[in-house]
Amino acid sequence: MIRCVTVALLSILLLAGCSEVTEFLGLGRCSSYNGSRDSFRLEVDKSGYLAAPGDLIEVSYQASWLDDYLKREYLNCAVEWDISDPSVVQQSPDDPNSFVVLSAGLSRVTAVVKGPAGTKADSTEILALPTPTEVEPNNGTASATELQAGVLAYAQRDYNGDVDYYAFYVPAGASFQVDMGFPVDLSEADYFSRTSLSGSIYHSSGSYAGEPHRTYTNSGAGDYFYARVTPYSTSRIPNGPYEVFFHLIE
Repeated sequence: MIRCVTVALLSILLLAGCSEVTEFLGLGRCSSYNGSRDSFRLEVDKSGYLAAPGDLIEVSYQASWLDDYLKREYLNCAVEWDISDPSVVQQSPDDPNSFVVLSAGLSRVTAVVKGPAGTKADSTEILALPTPTEVEPNNGTASATELQAGVLAYAQRDYNGDVDYYAFYVPAGASFQVDMGFPVDLSEADYFSRTSLSGSIYHSSGSYAGEPHRTYTNSGAGDYFYARVTPYSTSRIPNGPYEVFFHLIE
């Protein structure tokens, strides 16, 4: 009986035109469904995608409409994609719904469907974080990662309670500053919020020297100082990424 039904179904599809077969299977461009029936809907996965340079990210979406019985039917149709920052991601040549991560940054990817009913669009975000340059373990002054003046260092929270130390040399009489923060600008983000951290600066003798984002002068002989960083995480960014920047001030 099943075989007979299958043969009959194939016969119907063969007798139908290509457009009818495409519609029956829910294939083709989503634009052909937008407006040809009521209640076409487009939904992109809103959770956001956390990535690193070199990753390949597949973005999922659902397109649907109401069938002849007013039941929502999901379609296997294709959408167009708009990328807000092509320097961060680009569309994969092998899969139109996948994106190659080029560099650290934030990019919104938007699925777009045009049709008689107008334009339907829905978007999500890909947050690409820089590759860490810290050297673990660096949980104390003896194993601190050394900072070079004028060079950004990237790091992340490796486990609950992680504390990172950085060492940097300040010549006698030189003024310096250490800045810490989130490594990507999220001012335009909808789905991600930046993680926080706490930091402090110490002299090699162990005495407290100050806080980040302020200018200090080494009044003694040339010596090493240490930056202590405690990174925190969020549910959407569990690895607590951050950057540290040490620079000498002329």
